[in-house]
Amino acid sequence: MAEIKSTLELVMEKTKHLTLSREEKQAQTRNEARQRIKGLIQKHRDAVLNNERFAEELESMQETSAVIVNDLLLYELLDGLHPGRDNQVQLALLNDICGIDITGLASVCDGYKDEIQSMTQARIQALKNILAQQHHISGSAVVPNIKTDDPWHEKLLEIKDNFDQLLSREKTAIKKNGCAKNIKSGK
Repeated sequence: MAEIKSTLELVMEKTKHLTLSREEKQAQTRNEARQRIKGLIQKHRDAVLNNERFAEELESMQETSAVIVNDLLLYELLDGLHPGRDNQVQLALLNDICGIDITGLASVCDGYKDEIQSMTQARIQALKNILAQQHHISGSAVVPNIKTDDPWHEKLLEIKDNFDQLLSREKTAIKKNGCAKNIKSGK
């Protein structure tokens, strides 16, 4: 009787003569390092790693990896920044671990939140005025459903696009300069 082979055994048998090119190996190593950095960032976000332990893990990774960990970390942290999200973890890591001046990034993120809040309050007041004047509905219990208001959505998208562009410019400027600190030395 013939031996029954698993799918894995069949695949391994058919591909045993294949080897990765140098570029493919580098790309695979870079991708593995990127995934590990993403995992470290997530652990830091979940408060499993503090800054000191995070830096130790990065230093260990730098010693064992053939890729430039500083640049990968910088790019991953910057790519994770978005207006309207809680960016405190990324900003703290950029400042503490990478030595980046985050005032520009923080002001864009804070400016976005302030702009949205201001625009939303103004639109709610405008909707209350419309309800009072056109439909004679007023009082402290009147709360317009802003999420169903098309002009509010249009303005929201416009503001988001503007702040995405501002944030993108800040990120580009930081990427040009790279990490200010060497992770290994911490200086």
